[in-house]
Amino acid sequence: MLIIGCSVALVAELVVSSPVYTVTINKTGTGTGTITCDNGTITWSGNTGTVSFDNITTEVHFTPTAATGAVFGSWSGCDSVSNNICALTPTDNKSITATFNGVNVYTLTVRIAGFGRGTIRDSSGAIYLSNDNITTSDNVTTSDNSTRDNVTTSDNSSFVSYNFNMNRIVYLTATPKTNNYMLSLWSGCDRVYDNGTCAITMSTSRTVTGRFSGAYNVTYNIPYVVPDTNGVIYCVVSNFSLDNATTDGLAVMSFQGGVASQNYYYFPSNLSIKRKRTTFLMFYSNNAVIGDNLTIYDNSTHVDYSSEVSGNYLYGVKLKFTSTGGIGISGINCKNILMACFQGDTTPKRNLAGYTCEDNSAAGPGRNSIIVGY
Repeated sequence: MLIIGCSVALVAELVVSSPVYTVTINKTGTGTGTITCDNGTITWSGNTGTVSFDNITTEVHFTPTAATGAVFGSWSGCDSVSNNICALTPTDNKSITATFNGVNVYTLTVRIAGFGRGTIRDSSGAIYLSNDNITTSDNVTTSDNSTRDNVTTSDNSSFVSYNFNMNRIVYLTATPKTNNYMLSLWSGCDRVYDNGTCAITMSTSRTVTGRFSGAYNVTYNIPYVVPDTNGVIYCVVSNFSLDNATTDGLAVMSFQGGVASQNYYYFPSNLSIKRKRTTFLMFYSNNAVIGDNLTIYDNSTHVDYSSEVSGNYLYGVKLKFTSTGGIGISGINCKNILMACFQGDTTPKRNLAGYTCEDNSAAGPGRNSIIVGY
């Protein structure tokens, strides 16, 4: 019996595992913030985080976001940095450091109150607040690292809070929605300029309130104007209030040929009377002239209503001044918007008789006409 032996060859399979590399992220500095990775989740323990990568041969990116009251400073340990984003290829264990710097910031709370409608914004465009159409946007970071959080309350007011760098001067402007409303009061400002701008220096947290109300107005009625050269009327309008006032035109009332009419004629540009200022009006035949230059041939100040009033038909004029706000925002009325009118082309001219004034202020007659000329 023949026995033949055989040999057995054993082959071992060698499995090589891909290397796992860890990136350690350190946060340092006087400020705080968060860091995210576009290819993995960072596990944090205090200000140190780690994230591991298995067989990654492409760049990964780390993005910092500064917390309120801080700004991102710098990266170290990255392969490259662009727009504050750290890029590296994890071909080895690596360590990177993000520095956040603290800044001294204070909170400015801006409120709108009152039953008027309007908006408040700052000169840089970072602040926008309206009590008419509020758009809620939470934690929106502006270019100067301020944040906004618009809120509408149930009592027809609204507010918004912002964080600003210490000692920054913020300029707020309030704009009524229509001519039916006005800014009636600023509170909390360091200074209010003649044009109604509120200035605040952020040396501490501040609250500023702008109150909108129905616009104050004053209406003068001249019951009759004689449309000839002898019937020329000169009027001096003086503003003794703390408000600025304006009018955009006048109503002409006539009864020509047995037909009653009342039409409104707009001035080429608004007639503005700033607080503590005086301006002039002239009614000449069937024309009105406004401003300091009482020249009937100057089209920039001249209103022609001869298409409605011609011949020797008498007509009346109604002129309404509306408050546009000021520094003390006292409101306008017949006692502080004064109009004195004189008639005729002789010297001295005659006082115009029978014209009246009415306003919508509790300080004045309050819709009850008072006779001015007598």
